[in-house]
Amino acid sequence: MLKYWLYGRLKYYRTIVVNEDAGTLHHFHFDRIRVFDVNSTHIAKDEGKTDQSRFHGGAQVYTRGNKVQSNFNDVLITNSTFENLSRTGFNFRSDWDDRAAYSKFGDSIGKGLTDNWIPNTNVVLRKNVFKNIAGNGLIVRVAKDALIEHNLFDSCGKIISGNAVFNFNTDNTIYQFNEAKNTIYNEGDTDARGIDSDYRTKKTIIQYNYLHNNQLGGVTATGGPGVGDNPINFNLGTIIRYNIIENNARQGAYFSGRVEGLQVYNNVFYADSNYKDVVVLKLNRWTVYPNGASFRNNIFYYNGSNPTYSFGSSTNVSFDHNIYYGVKPPVEFADKFPITEHPKFINAGTGKDGYRLKAGSPAIKSGVIGDNGNRDYYGNMLSKNAKPNIGIYDGDIKK
Repeated sequence: MLKYWLYGRLKYYRTIVVNEDAGTLHHFHFDRIRVFDVNSTHIAKDEGKTDQSRFHGGAQVYTRGNKVQSNFNDVLITNSTFENLSRTGFNFRSDWDDRAAYSKFGDSIGKGLTDNWIPNTNVVLRKNVFKNIAGNGLIVRVAKDALIEHNLFDSCGKIISGNAVFNFNTDNTIYQFNEAKNTIYNEGDTDARGIDSDYRTKKTIIQYNYLHNNQLGGVTATGGPGVGDNPINFNLGTIIRYNIIENNARQGAYFSGRVEGLQVYNNVFYADSNYKDVVVLKLNRWTVYPNGASFRNNIFYYNGSNPTYSFGSSTNVSFDHNIYYGVKPPVEFADKFPITEHPKFINAGTGKDGYRLKAGSPAIKSGVIGDNGNRDYYGNMLSKNAKPNIGIYDGDIKK
């Protein structure tokens, strides 16, 4: 089969790869490209239009049509830079995108829709930089088993409300070893966070990421506006584990809508004294509230004044074996085994290397056994049966 390579410098005009009723197209590799200074949204505004569509910007992979079941296989974006772009850095789009939470291809899903979901496969984004983006740096849509790793997202959402990166209508997306920082909050924005497991998604994993200095929170998951007249909206089984969520303004993590079976464990949530009135965890209504969220083995460490929680009418929320320092344990959903001692980090607030544990830390071998990713944030291997540390570090302890 043919393999398509694209590399070089692309300025002023976006790049778009289109599959229109062509079946499965294989092997599209973008390596060492630089896409920069594309200002499509600004042009629309200058012409007196208001167009904030996510389909403008740097590069797009688009499956369109309705005659032949179509998708892309083996889309690899590596070692590339997407900079000074408006509206979006890199974006995936597909017309083969309708499904409900538990439907199969060809099923009726209500509202006159039929399941026609044909996901892209073998999508990998690795070692890329997304910087100074008007809205979202990266959007991965209609994909199965996508891998997003070792990327830097810096200063996204500069003009238009947007999280640095999100997946939409996907199964088994994995984010790992990424850094998302400085996502910008403009007054009235609904999004300005690091990583977003968005709706119509199943089994997203967010692990080993460094999410810091974002202006509306570090991480989020949303299930969209419930079921009701919108059977295609859901977020099932998102896992958020072994991440550093540091010095994010306004919120630590935010979850809304039909989010079911969320697991948040072995993360560090930290903010220094400059971050006041932070809502550490916010579970919010979007037609419905989240259900079945679990928080265990996390460290919540807040030095600023008045950190709080907001759970609304969320249901079946549980807390188990978390450490709380500078913030009290939640009242609405009592922790089964709360710890309120100083976690004794090596040097918290000084970057991603500061969250190893000192001797005498109450986090050592104090966690509850559960699923894990086989390794901690720093690469130390984990046992399936031994009691883990609380937090992101499970290596040797130095005195």
